[in-house]
Amino acid sequence: LLQFALPRLPSLTRLMISDVELDSQALGACKALETKPELLDLCLANCNFARTGLHFVSRALKALDNLTSLSVIQCDFEENALQELLKNLKGAELKTLEVRGNAVVDTDAAVVMQLAANYPKLTAIDFSENSITSAGAIQMCMSLKGPSSLQLLDLTDNNLDEEAVLFLKKALHDLDHPLTVKTSLCTMRHEGTTDSEFTKPTF
Repeated sequence: LLQFALPRLPSLTRLMISDVELDSQALGACKALETKPELLDLCLANCNFARTGLHFVSRALKALDNLTSLSVIQCDFEENALQELLKNLKGAELKTLEVRGNAVVDTDAAVVMQLAANYPKLTAIDFSENSITSAGAIQMCMSLKGPSSLQLLDLTDNNLDEEAVLFLKKALHDLDHPLTVKTSLCTMRHEGTTDSEFTKPTF
């Protein structure tokens, strides 16, 4: 349906694709996506990514030069699928990246952080509701040293313990740019100086 509908929507800037099987049958829809460089906001929710479909979607992302927001929510991925999905995303205008509820593990999160370093306008990454451990969260914060546009890193509802939060707190102090890190245990807000604010969540 998308392959026929998208060409008839010349002013479309926001698109949500949900509850579909992205396999080899998705080729037509992905080719239609490639013709929508004006798209600003793309959300993929509850999708099952087969390997062939993943390749087609990744190729489509390459053509979306003006994308400012990409959300991948509660999708069924194979191993290393996130890397495959995002590797062609130019991300020159990308401001928010949401990878929520996809059972993302430490290695996937690390790859996403490496790729995100190439997105000059990225201000927020949402990794909530995944399977990131304390070690993975620490590695992610270590990768943020140096200049960065990132202002928010959401790690709520992952597998982080108090020790990881203490390490994240120390890592924030070493940054020279503002950054807020959210976890289920607390929110840490660093203003780019040695002064940081730490607040416990309200339940």
